[in-house]
Amino acid sequence: MAVKLWLIFISYCMSDSKVGVVYLSWMPFGTDYFKRFLDSYQKYVPAYPHQLVVVFNGVSKVNDSVKEAFLQVLKEVRLSHFVQIEFPSGQDVEIYKRIADTTDFDYLLFINTYSVILADQWLKIYFDNMNEGVGLLGATGSFASYKASINRQSKVLLKSKISLKDKWGILKYLFKLNILYGAQFPSFPNPHIRTNAFFIKRSLLSSLILPKIKSKMDAYIFENGKQSMTNQILQRGLKCLVVDKDGVSWDKDEWYSSKTFWCGNQEGLLISDNQTIKYAQANQELKGYLQFDAWNKNK
Repeated sequence: MAVKLWLIFISYCMSDSKVGVVYLSWMPFGTDYFKRFLDSYQKYVPAYPHQLVVVFNGVSKVNDSVKEAFLQVLKEVRLSHFVQIEFPSGQDVEIYKRIADTTDFDYLLFINTYSVILADQWLKIYFDNMNEGVGLLGATGSFASYKASINRQSKVLLKSKISLKDKWGILKYLFKLNILYGAQFPSFPNPHIRTNAFFIKRSLLSSLILPKIKSKMDAYIFENGKQSMTNQILQRGLKCLVVDKDGVSWDKDEWYSSKTFWCGNQEGLLISDNQTIKYAQANQELKGYLQFDAWNKNK
């Protein structure tokens, strides 16, 4: 079934659609995130023509009743037009790269499972800011080093009252991160566009080097590592910008001022995700930690 849908998708994308909006839903999480995204997609006007592509990922990991629940959601929302495809399993960036390699869209906006649109003209904002010299646009960016952030967070957890089993799990992950993968992550500051909602020319994404994605750690490296998507694009002399809900674009030295990710009240945010919600719901102490991780600033 997945192969058949993929072939239908390829054929459909030979149409005149210039921009593809690709929403990837990790099916094992259930339909709640999917419903939230669809609600926001229907609520806010994109103001730019596009083809919506709904990607169901993790099909091999769910039973028939879960699959039926997703199909029922699609029936209930009554979208006027969309393309539906399926993948047995895989990391988000692996699927994004495959879509870039096998379709004829000019531009692609990739939106992950957790993401929710927050403002009208959201797609027009992306498209209008994709000017000459710009390679990548994101709803959020960060200066965080994944390795440094995890090390800090782990030290806090190891000092807390958690079980020996949990502490052992943290220690194993720290070994894996620092010994096996440590050399692939830069120190702070590490400017990178986060992959929860990013806009890119299809041919540019297709041309990027994507190491074989075997695990979530490999996906983190593509977002946050020394040869991240952002760094590969910057090395080509192209800008990587954050766009806010008012249509303003911000270069990497200005990302903090955009008030989109782990700063202020995130009032500039165009598309939210689980990490921006984590910050919004955090107490002052946790907000301070998160802001320090992302920007080396204290709230």
